[in-house]
Amino acid sequence: MNGLEKILNRFIGKRVLVIGDVMLDRYSVGCVERISPEAPVPIVKVTKEYFKIGGAGNVAANIVSLGGTAILFSFVGNDSAGGILKELLTKNGIEFNLEEDCSTIEKHRILGNNQQMLRVDKEEIREKRFGETNRSALIEIAEDVDVIVVSDYAKGAITEDLISLLRRYNDKVIVDPKPVNMELYRNMFLIKLNRKELFEMTGNGKLTLEEAGLKLKRLLNSYVLVTQDSEGMTLFSEKIVAFPTFAREVYDVTGAGDTVAAALALAIASGSSLDEAAIIANYAAGISIERIGTYAVGLGELKNKILFEEEKVVDL
Repeated sequence: MNGLEKILNRFIGKRVLVIGDVMLDRYSVGCVERISPEAPVPIVKVTKEYFKIGGAGNVAANIVSLGGTAILFSFVGNDSAGGILKELLTKNGIEFNLEEDCSTIEKHRILGNNQQMLRVDKEEIREKRFGETNRSALIEIAEDVDVIVVSDYAKGAITEDLISLLRRYNDKVIVDPKPVNMELYRNMFLIKLNRKELFEMTGNGKLTLEEAGLKLKRLLNSYVLVTQDSEGMTLFSEKIVAFPTFAREVYDVTGAGDTVAAALALAIASGSSLDEAAIIANYAAGISIERIGTYAVGLGELKNKILFEEEKVVDL
């Protein structure tokens, strides 16, 4: 714990630039007591509604809750969802530069009896570009930050033009990619993706996870970290290392990848090895998947989680 605790203590004040697709997560929560007479679907009687920051914004929220400073560059609309999103970003202490170049992406989840019944997406998917003011600001901030996270949800924020601006900073770029943009991410420092994305990007379902991870590492000339939900994660660096999950129960994996990206960024910014960064990120993911919906893990609870798990090992 001592070595990891020293790394966690250095999280405070580390500056991380987050670039990607930000979205507003809306939740309508209620109970289901009957089926609609209009169609064979349940009626959810809504008792509560709330909003959370989603997509790349959730990466930024996790960075701030873990003690770092997050500067978010993304795209929103001049609409009510964009207004709510900006309020949430400000409330959560996230610095942001948002280009009003599209309608705001919104994911509306409807939960009945503690289960997700339906998700309704509003999104404008097309290539988006920052104006000169935000491009200049992005370059200036990229020079100054400790780590850069590219959070790609394939909604149009990540383009070849944008990645070309970041090429000179490859050695401090962590990418959470989508397979459709795979070719953009050659020679980045670290690729963090889930198992499904790994197999899509390596193009052969017959490969084992180890074979696919090594293939992607070779294709992109980058280190690779594969998240595997309840099965933990596997790191492909100079060697292959598997990390079991530290979740007590898996309730919801929504946003867990964002938590992993944030913890990785801050650990690497704090001078950790890749193995240490993966261990810390794995602990953080274990907290996230025990919660419903997107969740920003706090630095204090991450320290407590690591201490609790380490004490269990000692007791054994």
